[in-house]
Amino acid sequence: MIIKYKILNQIEILKMNNKSFDVIKKLYEFADSIVPGDKTNREGLAAKMYFRALFGNDFIRFDDDVINAGLNYGYAIFRSSITSIIVAKGYLANIGIFHKGKQNMFNLSDDIIEVFRPIVDDFVYKEMSEDILFKQAHRESLIQLANKKIDIDDRKQTVSNAIHLYLDSVFNYLDGKNDTILYPLPVIYDL
Repeated sequence: MIIKYKILNQIEILKMNNKSFDVIKKLYEFADSIVPGDKTNREGLAAKMYFRALFGNDFIRFDDDVINAGLNYGYAIFRSSITSIIVAKGYLANIGIFHKGKQNMFNLSDDIIEVFRPIVDDFVYKEMSEDILFKQAHRESLIQLANKKIDIDDRKQTVSNAIHLYLDSVFNYLDGKNDTILYPLPVIYDL
């Protein structure tokens, strides 16, 4: 389900930014056809289409450019926050649900971050697409994303609070205490 909601959040970002209807339609198809373990690689295919629709057909993830620098920095901030919350709740960040790399000490963090990544993507698209240098102001703004408000459980919460709520719902679901997971929406509210 995490992969499905990641793709649905990517779709929301494309819609908000008036991007290709054809790509959005295809991403809906991918979200609806995910199989356990994502054996058909819907996540990877969706990511490639999503990034190109958002940043342009020439965009290549992990190139050495300002967009990738912003994405990497923003993801690192979110991953760090998620990891600290996982550990504070008494769980191990290296034991993941989908991510299972033996050398990755943050498998669970990498699972959890997926639905939050589009928040960083949208910021980088709106604030950094025209820049050629990754500046201190970009870093500071990416750090402040955690204080912005998004929707989760039909309420506006800071991204930090949304991470807590999301993690609680994931852990309660895995422990059999509830049968649903609260998913955040990637729309940032400037209140």
